Amino acid sequence: MGVALLVRDRDRAEVYRETVAGYTEFHEFRVAWADLLGTDLNQMDGYGGRESWEEQPLQSFFDHSDCEGKISWRAARTILRQARKDAPRLQTFNQQFTVLISACEKAIQHRTPIIFC
Repeated sequence: MGVALLVRDRDRAEVYRETVAGYTEFHEFRVAWADLLGTDLNQMDGYGGRESWEEQPLQSFFDHSDCEGKISWRAARTILRQARKDAPRLQTFNQQFTVLISACEKAIQHRTPIIFC
């Protein structure tokens, strides 16, 4: 059990599916990455705080359900650029970055969303 990322092609065939991490580990990954980017998730709307997401370019990733919903392939481009840049700086989360980067690459390649499941 955990957070999995799924990408399908335009014919709805599965082209990528991988578990990112368990729910707790996925939350820790998001908290650590947001912290690296200067965002305290505890202060953000949706995490118990009141701060707006307006100035956070990775809102589609951080302000997203762990177990449902989609991220567009266009948003995946922004996530991919930042993930490639930050992965070496958070090596504790190498597995999570690897899965996220792969899912983003497939979503962009097929121009289809990343599905959280």
